[in-house]
Amino acid sequence: MLNLTGPKVTALLSGACLLLGIAFGAGVTAWAYSGRLDAAKSKHEADVAKIMRQHAEAVRLAAEEHALQIAAERAKEQALRADFDRLQAEAAEEKAHAKAEFDRVVADLRAGNRRLSVAVRSCSTAQAGDSGAGAAPAAGHQEARAELDPAAAERILGVARDGDDAIRDLNACVDAYEAVRKRINVQVDP
Repeated sequence: MLNLTGPKVTALLSGACLLLGIAFGAGVTAWAYSGRLDAAKSKHEADVAKIMRQHAEAVRLAAEEHALQIAAERAKEQALRADFDRLQAEAAEEKAHAKAEFDRVVADLRAGNRRLSVAVRSCSTAQAGDSGAGAAPAAGHQEARAELDPAAAERILGVARDGDDAIRDLNACVDAYEAVRKRINVQVDP
């Protein structure tokens, strides 16, 4: 039989109990610490998940706002394109009308149906036997007129046509600028 009495056994049992107590205490402490770590980890994971949801929502809202801004700018661009197309069509129509009128006038000049004359102080002809003094203006309040050769009249009208075309082009440029200014620089009255 085993004798479980004596100082050595008691010391051994005391040491074992002490070790068991230390181990139990360490286990309880580790268990408690593990519980706190798990709680902290869970809280951290919840915080990260919340931040990620907030970030995803912010990204979604920013993307929606960006899409709305893009749509608004595209609408402006389409309106400007429509304005430009309209202005170009109007300018082309105006040029076509001016060209048709010019062609009609030139055709009339060439056919002799229309004449172009200018006011002069005196008229002279370079024919033999003329005194070179030229003819005096008509009596009274009428002015002396000189009829232009059809080819010279056509050249003069061509200069006027070119100037009118340049003015039409500049007006079209101003109209395009105004269309852009109105669409882009919309200002609210105070």
